[in-house]
Order: sequence, then C-alpha cells, then structure tokens
Amino acid sequence: MRFTYLVLIAGLTFACGKIDKTEVTSGPIPGSENQQGAVLGPAMAVADMTQVPACSAANEGQLVYARSQAVFATCNSGTWVKIDIGTGSSSVSGISNALYCSMTVSKEDLLAAGMDTAPDGGINFNYTVTQFTNKSRYVQARISSAAYSYASGIFWTDKQVGYGKANSDNVAYDVMGAKDFGFFFMTADTEVTEDEKNPYGVVYVDPAVEGGTLLKLDAQKDCLSQVY
Repeated sequence: MRFTYLVLIAGLTFACGKIDKTEVTSGPIPGSENQQGAVLGPAMAVADMTQVPACSAANEGQLVYARSQAVFATCNSGTWVKIDIGTGSSSVSGISNALYCSMTVSKEDLLAAGMDTAPDGGINFNYTVTQFTNKSRYVQARISSAAYSYASGIFWTDKQVGYGKANSDNVAYDVMGAKDFGFFFMTADTEVTEDEKNPYGVVYVDPAVEGGTLLKLDAQKDCLSQVY
C-alpha cells in the first residue's frame, strides 16, 4: 500500500510526497473503538510475572519487565508473550537505547488534517521505540484525549522489512462515537518526513483524505533519545 500525503506542521503548510507502509499488515487493536482507560506507559515493571494484570484489549501492546525472572513480555491477543532481547551488560537489563516522543495536536490542526471531528483539547500522541541488545525493537504507539486512550505495540527484528523505519501498528481513533474510518500510525522514516535530521512523524490515513496526512514531530522539542 502506498500513499501520497500532505504534511501538516506549524502554520498549516503542506507539501506532497509518499508513504510506504507495506510491512505493517495488522488492523486496529481489538476493542479500540471508544475504549476508555489510562494511557499506557513505555514499560511497566513488576516483581514477578505472576503480578502482571490480565492481558486484554484494554492493555493490548503493553510492555512489561519482570524483575525476578529478568524477562520482558508484551500483551498480545489475550496472552503475555515473552520477548527475546538477547544478553548484554547494559545497566537496564537488555536495553541498549530508547526513543521517547510526545506531542499534542490541537482540534483545529486535526480537523485540517482531515478528521471529521476531534476532541476540544486535541489529541496526545506518544511514540516509543525500545531497542534491545540483540537489535530487536519494540515499538509502541499511544493515543489519548481527556476521555479516551488507545495503545498498540509491535515487535520488530533486524531481519524484518521496514525495521529501520520503526513503524508502529495502526491505531483506530473514534471520537464521541463518530467514526472517521481512519487510523493513525507513527514512524521514523526520512522518506515520509523528507528531513534527514527529523524522521519522526504521526500519519493519519482516511479514505476521505487524498492520500493521507503527516503530522510532523519536532525531533529536538518532542523527542528524547537515551542510550543505556
């Protein structure tokens, strides 16, 4: 699947380009429509795997670290699945580096991006890429407003097509029951942002939008990179 796209940044300037997301085939996360709940953090630490909450649509994609077993796991379709992170001397067991991006987009800019309706306070976007010592990556997208929050996680290996782009899963977002039939995904792709120094963006795709819309993250202001 290929898209042309519009770039939405401060001042609502637009440019033409393309989006290539053929490597991500999953659809909206289960139970995402009007799902209420807390925004999921980048990772949750527990003393033991017996203490993790039930894996359900509410925490689909959650990343958890169990201290006693020294393992990472993710909530996937009702089951906590162990993640193979390799071994290393990192101070945070198995993690080599991480990226944390956070951005709030106003209602006005969301409507300009092509959404039919949007919450008054706008939408908060959180994009996290955790890279482990064996070069596998865990990519998490978290989208929230004052009333709703959704999260999705996807696991990548360096053998996977699109690994370098760190694309998130697709996350549907419905506001007050009004369906746009669209979705968001987050990416680190210079071909999409057309900016070598700033590859991070949130893409909104909607059948009513000509191609799609890129809401550009500011790498300096909105993102924090940390090496362990």
